[in-house]
Amino acid sequence: MPVESISDRISMCAATDWGVGAIYKSANKRYSVQGIFDSDYQGVNIADVEFASTEPVFHFPTSSLPCRAAIGDLLYIAEDVYTVRNIENDGTGMTRLRLEAKA
Repeated sequence: MPVESISDRISMCAATDWGVGAIYKSANKRYSVQGIFDSDYQGVNIADVEFASTEPVFHFPTSSLPCRAAIGDLLYIAEDVYTVRNIENDGTGMTRLRLEAKA
């Protein structure tokens, strides 16, 4: 089985597949980036009571962002603004940003 190429990774994130457009803001500069946004339900148990929560993440081809991602940067998706809380490079050319909704 062939290893996926950068064009394969970019096409997975296209709006015609699973992708959404976003604006990445770092050091007062804005960059357009395509990626896959997910905000799964997470049940959080606190003293035997489950609270509803989400864990928003954004996956994108690492090479599609012209700056280095940093904790504290912002990501705009539609009307929502998220703060980058963790950055995970998977070693295959994709990056996952763990996000926190900005109040």
